[in-house]
Amino acid sequence: MPSDEKHSSVLRTPSPAMGFHSRPAAPESRFDPGTLEYEVTANFLRSSSIAYKSTPVSSTYRASAFPQPIITLQPPSARHSDDFEIEITPVVQAPTKIPLGGVLFLLGFLFFPCWWLGSIYPKRPQSKLETRWRLYNRMISVISLLILGFTLGVISWYLSRR
Repeated sequence: MPSDEKHSSVLRTPSPAMGFHSRPAAPESRFDPGTLEYEVTANFLRSSSIAYKSTPVSSTYRASAFPQPIITLQPPSARHSDDFEIEITPVVQAPTKIPLGGVLFLLGFLFFPCWWLGSIYPKRPQSKLETRWRLYNRMISVISLLILGFTLGVISWYLSRR
């Protein structure tokens, strides 16, 4: 029995080598009401809602056993605090009308004469936005005319050498 006590005392004796590899335990994080982490998480959960989307079942796609969650954030109308209350007004954007000059500018990348039409239309712009798109169309029209002239020149030069 004395040999058992000897071995057990050896194992209990701290060695310098063990000190290098052992790390102190991480401080236990507190996640109680009143802490910043708790309040941030609680505010997030209060302002979000979870809806579940069912997955279609087909021969090529096997639906999973669990529904897929869709999380949407909805800002509350008012946020409360211990000292004050913040009112949040919902932001509603009025529908905007895209000017024809902007549409012609985008279509010009597919069919470049649209830029030429956008540079002269509308005759009298009603807003700054229409004037801006008309200017953009005019600038890109000049560039497209230079590219068209260069391309036609190269084609005519190539055909004249044959």
